[in-house]
Amino acid sequence: MSDIKIVLVDGNVEAMDIKGKLESLGYEVPCVVSTGEEAIKKVLDIKPDLVLMDIDLNGDMGGIEVASKIKEINVPLIFQTKELDDSKAKKVMGIRPYGVLIKPYEEIELQSTLEMAFYKIKAENELRWNENRLKTGMDMADMVYWEYNTEKDLFTFDDQFFALYGTSADEMGGNTMSAQEYVERFVDPSAYEFMENELKKTFEADDPNFSSTGHHWMKRADGEKRYIVVRFKILYDKNGRKIGTMGVNQDITEEKMAKDALRESEEKYRTLIESAKDPISLYDENGIFLMANEAGALSMGKRPAELVGHSLREFFPPEIAEKQIELIRKVFSTEDGLEMEMPVPQGKQNLWFSTSLQPVYGHDNKVRTVQVISRNITDIKEAQIELQQALDEKEMLIKEIHHRVKNNLMIISSLLNLQSRYIEDKDARDVFRESQNRAKSMAMIHERLY
Repeated sequence: MSDIKIVLVDGNVEAMDIKGKLESLGYEVPCVVSTGEEAIKKVLDIKPDLVLMDIDLNGDMGGIEVASKIKEINVPLIFQTKELDDSKAKKVMGIRPYGVLIKPYEEIELQSTLEMAFYKIKAENELRWNENRLKTGMDMADMVYWEYNTEKDLFTFDDQFFALYGTSADEMGGNTMSAQEYVERFVDPSAYEFMENELKKTFEADDPNFSSTGHHWMKRADGEKRYIVVRFKILYDKNGRKIGTMGVNQDITEEKMAKDALRESEEKYRTLIESAKDPISLYDENGIFLMANEAGALSMGKRPAELVGHSLREFFPPEIAEKQIELIRKVFSTEDGLEMEMPVPQGKQNLWFSTSLQPVYGHDNKVRTVQVISRNITDIKEAQIELQQALDEKEMLIKEIHHRVKNNLMIISSLLNLQSRYIEDKDARDVFRESQNRAKSMAMIHERLY
């Protein structure tokens, strides 16, 4: 037996026979009731998968009335009746049951009707599930749906449309309005021409799969301006006849503001880079130029466009190029910047540059490029060399002075030694020796100084 529960609502003598047929087909019949009031109570209690109901019931409520109540509970049903005249048929169609059986019927008729009903129920549930997923996705993406019938000059909008535009269908008098009303209420004047052209282009397209996308400003009911992307497609009726356009609107104001801010930031950065007097360039991990400013290109006798896409190896001697590429790769691997001074051959002379290599990160926080800023410090370097040479010369002169002073002191010490040999007075000779020792000490100090 299957898990499918069917409540049978039938007060006629054949009710138990029908119950037996249902059970022989594998369905569970938890109860058989004969009145409408009891049917509604059982449906609420049991929550069956389907109700098989006779149109002609005992009691105060007829089958049509009971069916309308059960429909509100969202329980599918199939009608059965001994006869179906035009009047009864119209009422039945108003309920939109999943089938109608005319008594008496064979088990095979019951089986095929039930199978078809459950097939339709399953298809509708899947469709409803997909619609809910689509609606959820559109809500999450701030997307709203609309249709425009050119023959009727009528826009039709979903409820989310009005929420996006800061109002409701009730406030606007319903979910439909003319093109003129829509434009006056919700379209910014800057987008009038765009809307007219896109609607016309979409409707006149010959390709049934034609679609178009555009962007424009809209205005909410409170006057706030928002930026939206609009996607257009052709609208057909049930017979495949082109009757207008349909599409979705998506609020992308925050995205546009972020892009505008990024573009403004990039423009400022580009202006700053281009106006800089120092050479600035960007490289990939293999030393390929991704960008170079005017100063950087001119320092190499090139234009920026002549560098982009080319390798450092094309412009520098092998040992210099490989050294630079090695440094760039080091920044990529360590994600740390480098500061250094290095000579770069230019003709017959070397130009000195103070170079800074800094990692540039992408949105994934990984190093995407390396920015190299170089400053020509050749004049400073030459001044440093000249200063160092002057200091070296000064050092040599000082050493020479110390050397000569030491020699002079040694001469004085020797003269005192010679003179002391002719002095017989012991005290006087001691004074000479003391002076001699002092001269030697001073000479030793000057010797150590140089």
